[in-house]
Amino acid sequence: MKYKLPKRKDIRVVILTSDNIRHCWVANIISEHLNTVLIVTENKPKIYSDMMEKSQIINRHFRTNSLYEELYFGNTRTFPNVPVLSMPRGSINKEDVVAYVKKQNPDLILLYGTSILKEIWFETFKRDVVNMHLGLSPYYRGSNTNFWPMYYREPEYVGVTIHVATADVDAGDIICQIRPDIKISDTLYDINMDTIKQGTYAFLNGSIAYHDGRKSISQRALYNGDERICKKRDLTEDAILKVFENFNSGMVLDYINNYNTFTEKVKIVPLSK
Repeated sequence: MKYKLPKRKDIRVVILTSDNIRHCWVANIISEHLNTVLIVTENKPKIYSDMMEKSQIINRHFRTNSLYEELYFGNTRTFPNVPVLSMPRGSINKEDVVAYVKKQNPDLILLYGTSILKEIWFETFKRDVVNMHLGLSPYYRGSNTNFWPMYYREPEYVGVTIHVATADVDAGDIICQIRPDIKISDTLYDINMDTIKQGTYAFLNGSIAYHDGRKSISQRALYNGDERICKKRDLTEDAILKVFENFNSGMVLDYINNYNTFTEKVKIVPLSK
């Protein structure tokens, strides 16, 4: 575990997430430690299914990722002792859903894995929506933002950003960020799953700190340079093979041996700050 897991049952939260295994695992961890009055889940479509049908390499990549997901998080999609509102993908922005969530009188809305929230959420809850974003914002934006650093041989850009959610996707002020503890034996999929686990602990602790008055930091105050914009369509067979090649050619060992040199040039907002 990256961080301690305090229990703060005085903080009322509603969790917005999906029904994927990893999302359910995160929601369960949070609900064990905060006063979770409602979990709202959307059905998560397989957005890469079209690409998987056309390519054995892409198919194997996502199937392997799913196997690791079950290995790390089990296969639970239930939420003991917490009320759950389940809905089809895209229903999260309906007025009646937002109104029902508001009736729960939450201190914070914790967001991980739903479809993009529309302005109605931020009109209703202002800056009380906190998102867990897989990737280090603002350096890598878009899709698969922990895959592409491995493509460019930049493991120092792998991580999780806990930030205030806004209508501008993944662009809100940063509460805290973490990098995963990468081991020499780790595969791409180990790193993916361990990043989620360690990010969950940051999500919990960062949300508590934010509730208690921790100030968030503008992404532009952290970094005002060029960003890599990552798109779904760029995830090709060649890109996946290049990542495997980077792992096989000692990228992880080089990163571990030169950790301070690599990470000092990439500023993040640590939880302890």
